[in-house]
Amino acid sequence: MSAPRGVDGAATHGLTVSAGFGFAAGGPVPALFGALPSLPVTPTLVAPPMDTLDTALKRLGKAVDRLETAVDLRDQRVEKERNSLTQALQAARSEQAHTAAAAEGVSTRLEGAIERLNAVLER
Repeated sequence: MSAPRGVDGAATHGLTVSAGFGFAAGGPVPALFGALPSLPVTPTLVAPPMDTLDTALKRLGKAVDRLETAVDLRDQRVEKERNSLTQALQAARSEQAHTAAAAEGVSTRLEGAIERLNAVLER
């Protein structure tokens, strides 16, 4: 079985010229174009049906919604972790300050004890 042929005898490969959109699936090229000399023609895309576009837009919208939800959940987790780390840092700083104060007290008492011992030894 041979490919469909236009008026000029060239194979149309099942394409027809569609006004405004270039080539579309269909039968041979109309006779109106058969009188023209064979020129290289660049096929263009045929506009998809609107229901296909609507479906694609709905799917895209749902995907964007899922992405936004995922980003919001991640932001909440990051904020919760940041708050937890901030509290842990504050607690560690408080503990460090308490430990430093206690060490200073021990150091002062130890210096006093050393001075008293030196005084006893010098007598």
